[in-house]
Amino acid sequence: MKKHYDSSWNMTNPDRQAVKDFKKAVTAAKNRREMFWRSHAPELAVMLTQALEQLKKAVKDPQAGVDALIDFYKRDTEIFEKCDDSYGNVGDVFRITAAEMFADYASQCADKEKIADQVLALQEDSNYGVRDILIDKDSCFLDKRGIERIITILEQKALFGQDIMNQRPWLIMIESLARQIKDGPLFERTRERNWQGLNSRAYIEIAKVYFDSGDALTAYDRLQKAAECGGKEQYEYAELFRDVCRALGKTEEVGKISWDIFRRDRCRETLDEIISQIGEDKRAETIYKEVDLIMAVKEFSETDAEFLLTVGRTDCAQEYIVAHRNQLDGEQYYSLAPLAENLEAKGLYIAAVVVYRALLEGNLAKALSKYYSHGVRYLRRLDALAKQVSEWGEVEPHVEYVQKIKQQHNRKLAFWTKCERPAPKSIYLLKNFKRNDIIKPNVTNKKGINIIKAGISGKGTGCFNFSQTAI
Repeated sequence: MKKHYDSSWNMTNPDRQAVKDFKKAVTAAKNRREMFWRSHAPELAVMLTQALEQLKKAVKDPQAGVDALIDFYKRDTEIFEKCDDSYGNVGDVFRITAAEMFADYASQCADKEKIADQVLALQEDSNYGVRDILIDKDSCFLDKRGIERIITILEQKALFGQDIMNQRPWLIMIESLARQIKDGPLFERTRERNWQGLNSRAYIEIAKVYFDSGDALTAYDRLQKAAECGGKEQYEYAELFRDVCRALGKTEEVGKISWDIFRRDRCRETLDEIISQIGEDKRAETIYKEVDLIMAVKEFSETDAEFLLTVGRTDCAQEYIVAHRNQLDGEQYYSLAPLAENLEAKGLYIAAVVVYRALLEGNLAKALSKYYSHGVRYLRRLDALAKQVSEWGEVEPHVEYVQKIKQQHNRKLAFWTKCERPAPKSIYLLKNFKRNDIIKPNVTNKKGINIIKAGISGKGTGCFNFSQTAI
């Protein structure tokens, strides 16, 4: 028979009222719409987050907070059935915000075993994959002995599973707990049983647990097995292998893998790692050789372009980007947009034009009107940059380029209509703002100037560029 815990009898009146208000707020949030479709799901996530934040402010008794959050997780079905959470916004409320609050409350409770049993009971009817995050938080409030007790219970539950599919949820929880107590052998046994064998990814994760436990030698052995299965190409392998080799004093292997990491992802951090091994006096020579290698490669790499800027080789950066302009993927706006802004800030106008053109073409290729505001912004930047360019060289001049774009996309009336609207005015005389400050919408400054939302950028320039969300 399952134990039932009810802490409501000894709650203070303010806590009791706060818990009631929280439950009502969650109900009101999910009932705000008949259905939260994908574009509306973030709205639901915000309302749930606000309800949780209010609970955190109001409820002082940790057990009351734990019970309220357990009840919140029990309502996962009724919440997820009301929304299309394709973007994961609502799921993140459970996996991040609520989970962190739970760990904080649980760590303050006296009866940790009781809370562990509550978390276990919650896993019996988990259909949306958000309840097991609380298992990942066990080490925040349980000691090793308490976690080992939970592992024993989970192993018994796994035994009752008729097949591996029924056993797997419990085995995954055991893996999580094995990681938390840094038990390499338990994690390895459980992973092999769970996956019905071991592959390169499994060996890498097993090695990580052994290494965290202080057993670098076994970790090295498992990484060798991962390499035999093709694991060297996996992102997690290289840095872990370097750290393990360093712990074992394998200096030669540390040097080799450090170069592999650097060549795969050239940046200031990976360069500094190399320099720390070969000496500061080799920095200039190393940069010189790497620049030559980058310029000789036929495939474009955004990280290599950024590296050229980082080490001060701006002339090479512009040449490299222009030479590879046909390889730029405009849909990679998360990386290309900052690159374009960086190039523009450094006065590399031709290179900035090339990147903004790729972004514009990627935006128009989607043919989604809700994203056209970004495309309009790219086109306006191109209009402004064209005035800074006197020699176009091998790059198509601005006027001809715009004519071509208009011919190719003349049917996208929504885009061209947005282009005809007046551009928002940028304010260039703002002073005394720190880098990354944010000006809120519709704020009037001390001089009576109405300021729209903008992201401040630049070091002491007193100017800003509009962020992607500003238009």
